[in-house]
Amino acid sequence: MFNKVFIFLHKDRQIVYKIRGVGYMKSITILLLSIILMMTLAACSTDQKTAQDNWKAQNINGVNINVKKISITKATEGDEKGKKILQVTLVGKNESPDVKAVDAFLLTIKNKEGKQLANYPSTNIGAILDPGEEITGDAFYVLEGEAPLQAVYQDPDKPKEKGSWEITDLSASKQNGK
Repeated sequence: MFNKVFIFLHKDRQIVYKIRGVGYMKSITILLLSIILMMTLAACSTDQKTAQDNWKAQNINGVNINVKKISITKATEGDEKGKKILQVTLVGKNESPDVKAVDAFLLTIKNKEGKQLANYPSTNIGAILDPGEEITGDAFYVLEGEAPLQAVYQDPDKPKEKGSWEITDLSASKQNGK
């Protein structure tokens, strides 16, 4: 339809946009609609980034832990069959000179009512990391109650060292940008 857009300086030092084959008023209308569309898209991406910024990486006794993503699935077997399962993807990096553990069972999650969610038996993350080593894995929980959820990762060797994240929206999967 349009094969070239020309931008040039008019003799009155006004910037003129001209789309080949389209009149002046249509060119201005297309330009304004394009600007409005870009501003709308920019506003949407800002809102998404704000939601993701709630999950900051936290250093817990030399291990940098971050909630990367959450999603909700349904249990397909066992006693929890048909129940909602919360899957929390964690990234852990050992930033200390010592060997450290990253384990799903060090992460506890409580619902709005303060009730701790039960761990769901699955492929939960659990590893011993050498200095500088990084791992990504999942922790699974039987989802009960309402959001917001409070996730707390606590080092068993130093109980005062812990990191926490708030999970406010369970209506759709969320991913944290890195």
